[in-house]
Amino acid sequence: MNSEMNWLLNEGEGPKTRNILRLNRAEAEMLWSYSELAKVRMIEIGRCYGGSACLMSAAAPDVMLDSFDLTMRLHAKPTEFLCNRKVSLRLADSQTVEFTDLYDLAFIDGDHSYEGVKGDFENLAPYLAAEAVILFHDAVSGAYGTCAGVQKFTEELLKNGRVKRIGVADSMLAVSLL
Repeated sequence: MNSEMNWLLNEGEGPKTRNILRLNRAEAEMLWSYSELAKVRMIEIGRCYGGSACLMSAAAPDVMLDSFDLTMRLHAKPTEFLCNRKVSLRLADSQTVEFTDLYDLAFIDGDHSYEGVKGDFENLAPYLAAEAVILFHDAVSGAYGTCAGVQKFTEELLKNGRVKRIGVADSMLAVSLL
């Protein structure tokens, strides 16, 4: 992650680093690294304050990012940063919206219930490229911020052989399709 993005994070470790970005430094670095590899189109499900959209669009400035949330509650700095970038801020239910594009990177951080994260993934899955990377936030057992519904769903995906684990950073799980 480059130094121009430091305003997204607070100083410190663990939960204290979750500022506008709502990720700690290790999770932010993982999201940045996979975003840099995106070539086709990226999707973010769950935007909160706009920090992860800023990070993803900075890491891959030439790749379109579709960012979905049910509300528009951006902070001033992300709003300013995202202006004139390749980002589509969408107000829509990611579990029912009809996707039309193919994505090679998905960041799923929306509804943290089992049914919610499952609905997000199942609705998006047909639009994931064969080589797509999917990042699930709050999915890793024992990490700060882990949510039982996200953890249960991602464990089922791994157990059922639909995805393989390719990385972990605190509560963030990176998988690829099989």
